[in-house]
Amino acid sequence: MRRHGRQTCAAAMDELLAYGERKIRAAIRGIPDGVYPFEDWMDDDGVGGPPVALRVRITVAGDRIALDFSGTGPQVPGDIIGSTRSATSRMPVSAIR
Repeated sequence: MRRHGRQTCAAAMDELLAYGERKIRAAIRGIPDGVYPFEDWMDDDGVGGPPVALRVRITVAGDRIALDFSGTGPQVPGDIIGSTRSATSRMPVSAIR
């Protein structure tokens, strides 16, 4: 920031975010519109309980996607997926891959 100033740095960061969004939207446009369901299971709840369902329906429309995790198992006592905000926000990225 010393070299270019706060305003230039902020503008560069804004452009990097906009560039990333353009790239992602272009990639999404390459996926045929439709609904893509996926299901998997965790072996247990992290403390020896029953298996836990992980379900997602990915809806693609143009350059937009929506993820619906309805039907995924309930919150469990063990840390099987991650209980932090960063782990939770990572789940949609994993679902899309």
